[in-house]
Amino acid sequence: MGDILSVENLRSYASRRHRKVLPDWRLGDMMHLKLPVLAYRDFVLSYEDEEWPFCWHSKRHINAALRLTVTMLMSWQATRRRGGAKLILKRLEPEFPRIVRKLQKVLQRHSEAWFSSNGVKPGSKTHIRVVRAMATAVEEIAKAVKTKSRNPAMNPMLGSKILAFFFPDYFPIWDKAWVSAALAVPLGTPTGPDLLPDLQGTAARRYAAYVNLMIADTWETGVAEYKRLEDECVRLCARDGYDAKRVLDQFSSLPVLFEVCLLGRAARKGEL
Repeated sequence: MGDILSVENLRSYASRRHRKVLPDWRLGDMMHLKLPVLAYRDFVLSYEDEEWPFCWHSKRHINAALRLTVTMLMSWQATRRRGGAKLILKRLEPEFPRIVRKLQKVLQRHSEAWFSSNGVKPGSKTHIRVVRAMATAVEEIAKAVKTKSRNPAMNPMLGSKILAFFFPDYFPIWDKAWVSAALAVPLGTPTGPDLLPDLQGTAARRYAAYVNLMIADTWETGVAEYKRLEDECVRLCARDGYDAKRVLDQFSSLPVLFEVCLLGRAARKGEL
């Protein structure tokens, strides 16, 4: 059994007992919020069945989905200061279609292993190539939108949030306040920088460590245990009036479940 992905940690996240130390992110919202962008993808893009869900091709459509994503992120205060969303789009739109298409090629090439019932084997070629591509894309977004201050923030937060809308099967969201705190205590699992010693950039290395942890923990989580985890997620969402079963037809629950189980574990152990 994995140390993070467990029904106990999921229930800890959803429990009222830990609400004071956890962010106000409802599980149902986290599962459903990405659907408008995916609906746009499925409606407006031309693709063959075998390409799904890797069908982001048109520059115009990618940037339209980016504008929709950034608008939705405003409710998460992810665009920070007033006028931040407009500035992010101005800086990111010229580069973003290239980032998405380059990333998509790698994800598609290794999708069979990623979507297998056992997950990706830690240390495998698929593991290293997919994490490198994900971390590099997050770093490129951080560089594109960085401020001109003396010490610009270079972290994975914005890149992970944006790409989680485009590729929700892959990208867990990294958050500077909560996820970073939950990762502060060593979890006993080898993390990313050692596997990718030549990976450049602070944002890339932080995010690689995060995704590597997700891959390693998934590998240690049995198929039956993961099914219990999904069933409990559906039950908890239904309790709050959400139909998570429909969401699971659109994308893998792994990144969201990993986020909430990581935070639930940290809350349960008094680490937040």
